[in-house]
Amino acid sequence: MAVRTTAAFNEANGTTFSPKSNFKAIQLTTSYWYRNTYGISFSWQNTWGPTNPALYTTGVNLTNSANGKPDNNAFIIEADWVPFGKEDSWLRPWANLKLGIQYTIYTMFNGAAKNYDGFGRNASGNNTLFMFAWMAF
Repeated sequence: MAVRTTAAFNEANGTTFSPKSNFKAIQLTTSYWYRNTYGISFSWQNTWGPTNPALYTTGVNLTNSANGKPDNNAFIIEADWVPFGKEDSWLRPWANLKLGIQYTIYTMFNGAAKNYDGFGRNASGNNTLFMFAWMAF
């Protein structure tokens, strides 16, 4: 596979894209915990930047941006359970366990909601279910 540089892209396409990008991101999260045992969190994350097909490759593989944009938008829902680790817990403070499940819902991925890569993939095809167990000593 050939190394692709911005200079080579510009020369081949007669463009003047910069090798740098002003990429921005924001994530907002709100959480609620009941008795330090049950928790639920809702998050929104958004990333965006200028169109630059030299940096955000178009039409080569399934991770591409067909329109050369880095834009992503997602919502995250997480539910947690912490059975130990409180004042009156068994083996306090050594037994600390957090069990959780998280689901990420993409409404935009690599610059589009539908056919973001030019191969027919939609942003929702990247939705993710994540289950975890977390321990602290």
